[in-house]
Amino acid sequence: MLSPQEITERMNAVLPADEQLFPPSEEQFPVVTAAADRPALVVAGAGSGKTETMANRTLWLVANGSVSPEHVLGLTFTRKAAGELSNRFRERLTTLEAAGLSGFGAERIPPTVSTYNSFANEMFREFANLIGRSPDAEVLTETASRVLARDVVLASTDDRLAAFGSVNSVVKALIELAAGMGDNLLTTDQLRDYPEAFVQDLNRILLQDSKRKSAVEATQGLLENAQKFEALLDLVDSFEDRKRERNVVTFSDQVRLAIEVIERVPSVAREMRDRYRVILLDEYQDTSVMQVRLLSALFSGAGVMAVGDPNQSIYGWRGAAAGTLERFLDEFAGDSSDRFELSTSWRNDAAILAVANRIARAGDDVLQLTERADAGEGLVDRRFYELLTDEAEALAAWFSQHVTNSEAPPTAAMLMRSRTWLRAYTRALDAEGVDYTIIGGGGLLQQPAIVDIIAILRVLGRPDDGQSLLRILASARWRIGAADMAALVKFSRALAEKDAPPGTEAQSMRTTPEQLASVVDALDSLHLAEHLDLTTKEFSEAGLNRMLSLAAELRALRAVRHRPAAELIRTVVRSTGLDIELAANEHADQRVLDTFLDEVLLMQRTEPVFGLEELLAWVDIAEQDDRMELPPPEPTPGRVQIMTVHGAKGLEWDVVAIPALSIGSFPATSRDQSAGLTPSTVPHQFRGDRAALQIFDSAAAATPDDLEAALKEYRAANEQRRLAEERRIAYVGVTRARRKLWMSGSALAPEQTRAKKPSEFLTDAGPLERIAALHRGESGAGESIVEWPPRPFGGRVEAIRDAERRFAEAAPINDSGLTDHLDALLAERATETVAPLKRVGASKLLEWIDSPTLAEHERTRPMPSRRSARALLGTVFHQWTESRIAGGYDETLPGFELDDPGERSADLEKLQASYLRASRYARLELSGGVAEQQIDLRIAGITISCKIDAVFASGDRLLIVDWKIGRAPSGRNLERRSRQLSLYRIALSELTGTPLERIDAEFFFAEDGVTVPLEHPMSRNELENLILAAKGSDSDAQR
Repeated sequence: MLSPQEITERMNAVLPADEQLFPPSEEQFPVVTAAADRPALVVAGAGSGKTETMANRTLWLVANGSVSPEHVLGLTFTRKAAGELSNRFRERLTTLEAAGLSGFGAERIPPTVSTYNSFANEMFREFANLIGRSPDAEVLTETASRVLARDVVLASTDDRLAAFGSVNSVVKALIELAAGMGDNLLTTDQLRDYPEAFVQDLNRILLQDSKRKSAVEATQGLLENAQKFEALLDLVDSFEDRKRERNVVTFSDQVRLAIEVIERVPSVAREMRDRYRVILLDEYQDTSVMQVRLLSALFSGAGVMAVGDPNQSIYGWRGAAAGTLERFLDEFAGDSSDRFELSTSWRNDAAILAVANRIARAGDDVLQLTERADAGEGLVDRRFYELLTDEAEALAAWFSQHVTNSEAPPTAAMLMRSRTWLRAYTRALDAEGVDYTIIGGGGLLQQPAIVDIIAILRVLGRPDDGQSLLRILASARWRIGAADMAALVKFSRALAEKDAPPGTEAQSMRTTPEQLASVVDALDSLHLAEHLDLTTKEFSEAGLNRMLSLAAELRALRAVRHRPAAELIRTVVRSTGLDIELAANEHADQRVLDTFLDEVLLMQRTEPVFGLEELLAWVDIAEQDDRMELPPPEPTPGRVQIMTVHGAKGLEWDVVAIPALSIGSFPATSRDQSAGLTPSTVPHQFRGDRAALQIFDSAAAATPDDLEAALKEYRAANEQRRLAEERRIAYVGVTRARRKLWMSGSALAPEQTRAKKPSEFLTDAGPLERIAALHRGESGAGESIVEWPPRPFGGRVEAIRDAERRFAEAAPINDSGLTDHLDALLAERATETVAPLKRVGASKLLEWIDSPTLAEHERTRPMPSRRSARALLGTVFHQWTESRIAGGYDETLPGFELDDPGERSADLEKLQASYLRASRYARLELSGGVAEQQIDLRIAGITISCKIDAVFASGDRLLIVDWKIGRAPSGRNLERRSRQLSLYRIALSELTGTPLERIDAEFFFAEDGVTVPLEHPMSRNELENLILAAKGSDSDAQR
């Protein structure tokens, strides 16, 4: 049997010097070589190389013949993580094959790597018919679920719901309870008896005397909650019925239905165990009760390895069960001897690691990290200020020193527990000239570009929404000042009085906003002022002209307001130039439009009608609890990424700052610790992880005083659990830093009068070196000056003016006729709509995979490109080869010449001569008698147009040839191009039914006459992972 060391040596023999691999460390060795036929638990600390260890374990098993790659399953929580693990597997197995070891094998089927939810979803869809469900059910987002829940609530006639106070409160409680029940695999029948028994118990206690009023009030509060809980159970049933009627499911439904499949059809579990024999479970500490139930039912006692870190368990609020790592070996029928630890940090320098260990040490039974042998000293800068403004300025200066002005710009991030004071920090970064980008932003609907789009949509659909119009008027694009806004309001009043019947009191009584004519209507009537005998003298000339332009734009948009929601949004974006503004703003994220459109398109698929009216109603609901987030982009050296600590989990940077480390901010202020006793939460005694939770026992209480004492004890236990999670969040934040770490807090934030103390996470790291004093003459009010109206180009005004000056000094050009031509092009463009990526050519798809942001931007806002002479040369050469191999070539006929008989004609002759020297193609027979074939292939929801230059038949095998006029590339460039041939192989196989192993493919590079065969074709699963990773559609970790 080959050892991991021998495998690494064999692989390094075929790898370039700069791609050499390290063998597993002494600590990783027993994990890599653990038995393949029984469960094992790996407690892996932050940065301990768990992904590389999982890849090495797979290599060791494959190289020694213990398992084939297709029998390996890897599960994690995000598509990004799944894509990275899949790529690691593919690269290592390809190298293993090149080294003459087992590698992929003849069929070259790679391991299956997926998210936990996607795995459950695929399993459900594959076997849905066995339990009478449709495999085509659409998956609802959180916002879509709230829309459906709202319909259920509004349809209810239950008087008990009035106790919630508002429809929105009921909707929120319904969603939370339904999700909690789903996470714990509970039905309403299992919970029906609970509220009735609890109410009886509380009524019994209320009959007893109490010494304290607070005790009686606490008991009555629990009674009211129990009655609300009972009412919600009926709504949960209605919600489930509505989902089934609409043929939709939530993320938790996918797992629940997969469990239903294996419980009702046991043969499915046996089939899955035969399909997957080695199972790797990443981030296992974040799994929910039902995910554990599904996986243990499938793989208990099998070769499943769970990898996780209890120090990074920070998703309890999102359904993650408590104590999953500790229970793993029991739930999967494992042995305590199969428990391993990875405690060496390969990420953090020594000083950072010391801080992380001090923070973690205050917890219970935690894994302490040790530094690697070559760890650097590292830098930790910890400070506490009296004023938040001082803290922000110092932090900005620190980023300027260590990031902006660094000789080799590092990757960097600022991680926050919440975004309460985000603006104060970004204002300081702007002043210091630090480049940054905000990731997430507390919700997609709060992104400035989306706020602008929604404001325009509301003006189009709700003529009385003056507030949205005022936002548009005050925006950086229109820059309408306060005086002109006041003039518009006065104009609307005059318009209202003119509409009122003469000689009535109506004219004098219209004084409230509701009684005035809508400012939206007033704006639309400005161009008719003269005909209405109304004056516009109070407007400034510039303000009036801008308002008239805006009114004309809104009238044009109203003409198309009947379009489907997504199409209308695209029209708004093009008409207003918002996409150009995003591209021009270095702090903006251009993906916000795509993510917003994806959410809208999902609603269009799940709702019978979804136009402007329905879109605005959906936005109203989504704004109440906006959790639509953007997936984080890759770090850019020299640019600071700003995000929450939760969003940073799984990521790392060279330089990290964690500000706002003050008690009440981080750790965050305690919320009500009555979880399990509120209407929207599952009682702890019914949860699957109840062994790790505090159970509230009302039966032991004789009086309200006894009950109040028990309630205080219960809340205190919940508070301790919450603070432990806050400590783990801090640990996650600190361990994101490789080389340099900043930790800071402040006593006074703007508009606060009560000073805060330093966070325990700041002081746990060691004594603070200094506390910055208040600047002389500065107060704690944190006053700031805001420029108004805002400058649309910010600090780039001078650069723009300089460019304008240089343009003016340049030689004039003859632009006669261009204006009419551009107007015609723009008019044609205005009638077009840009659909989301549904169909694309193979070469364009590969560009999109390599650079999805740039390619998508070019697709949604294409610019005309000049047809190059080389592109024409390629077209003519392809026509020539097609005609020749198809048997229709006649040298006496014209048609294969270039317009330019000079240099390019000589180039064509060289390419033709190169082809003729490759005489093997002349001896091959075309498959189907057709030289060029176009085949549509559908992968990951995208139809890919595969234009194959030639397919030759040789015995029972087929050969795909793709003509290229350039030189043969090498290395990564060749690997990227080879993806195109992999697509062609799959497309041809699915069209003709020919097995993939009987289809070969190669490039012919005519410039140097080189033939390059496709040596390592990618599978459909690998290509799908690449496409899904490029889509970047999981902003959050999927649950």
